[in-house]
Amino acid sequence: MKVSKFKILAASTALALSLLGNGCYAKLEITRKPVYNESIKMDETIKKYDRLIGMVKKYDNLVPGKDYVEGKILIGFDKGTTKQEANKFIEKEDIADCLEMLEYFSEVELAVVKVPREQEKSYALYFQNMSDETIVDYADLDYILRVD
Repeated sequence: MKVSKFKILAASTALALSLLGNGCYAKLEITRKPVYNESIKMDETIKKYDRLIGMVKKYDNLVPGKDYVEGKILIGFDKGTTKQEANKFIEKEDIADCLEMLEYFSEVELAVVKVPREQEKSYALYFQNMSDETIVDYADLDYILRVD
């Protein structure tokens, strides 16, 4: 027996109205199970934000000027990305007109990008977050290497 969603909703509404008309009160609750694809998308979203939360925690105790270079981040692009494509992408994503590509290493598709001081972590996380949907492969702070 095949019943449309409209018929079920109409029957439920009619039942609720008849109960209310007789002095009875009923709470009508319609639930819908998520479709399989919706569940997969939700799982992917949770994993994506778990990864981002991990990066935020990783950045917690880092000191600018001691642990990473102030005013710069590194953005790695997908294999085969040219300097022009990378620069065009950065300019497109530059909401505040403050980003500038300082260097591009085409051998490894890596850009050194100037960002506002004290916002390095935010910009690194912003570009990391878009790595699944764009030509960005990864992004991170420009760490200072110390040999003890």
